Amino acid sequence: MDKLLFITFLLLLSSFLNAQSMIIAHQEIAPDEAVLPLGVFSTNSMGLHMEDSLSMVLRNLYALYGEPISDDQISLKHNPLFRLKVVSRMPRPISHYIEHGLKRLLQDYFLSELMENDALIDVIVITGLEEERFDKLRDQSGTGLKSTVFDSKSLSTLCLKLINRGVRVKVLDKLLLNEKIFMNLSDEVFSYSSPIEKVVAIMKSAGVICSIKRLPVQKISD
Repeated sequence: MDKLLFITFLLLLSSFLNAQSMIIAHQEIAPDEAVLPLGVFSTNSMGLHMEDSLSMVLRNLYALYGEPISDDQISLKHNPLFRLKVVSRMPRPISHYIEHGLKRLLQDYFLSELMENDALIDVIVITGLEEERFDKLRDQSGTGLKSTVFDSKSLSTLCLKLINRGVRVKVLDKLLLNEKIFMNLSDEVFSYSSPIEKVVAIMKSAGVICSIKRLPVQKISD
């Protein structure tokens, strides 16, 4: 075999094996078949495992993927208790598993992503992270305030925690989702009438490059 053809064959074979190395499995389950408590899920470099209602699985996937979709933006007539597993033979960034899991669910459940351009919401749009972010806000730890501390947690986790508190976040570069963040968000921040502005100020101090944008509302339906 010609050397160039052989190299081309190896590249094609490698691409095929990589494509086959990811397994995406989902199924509707009964309550007594659940392995994880509702709302609890596991993620690591080899995959993710979620169990909850289909709408909550979708909502958590979107949040972890840096997309500003909250509970009220997902409307499903068929909303079963649900298990999703995405696993790989090779370690991958968590954003890779989330993206593939979302695509499979949208396809298999014939879900529609609709954009309402006449309705706008405030969203924190993240465009980058500063190199020196690990050195910021460390002096604010131990203040005695009841708080959520993100000490070397992923940006993906931060997005999920914020949507749980009613603050929507959009990350433009999905490769940033696995980056580590150090941030101290006291519960007091979310008691303000406009907590999103307080959150942005803290995020900027922590080395997150972001701003508040008015974006169209995206809805998911079956």
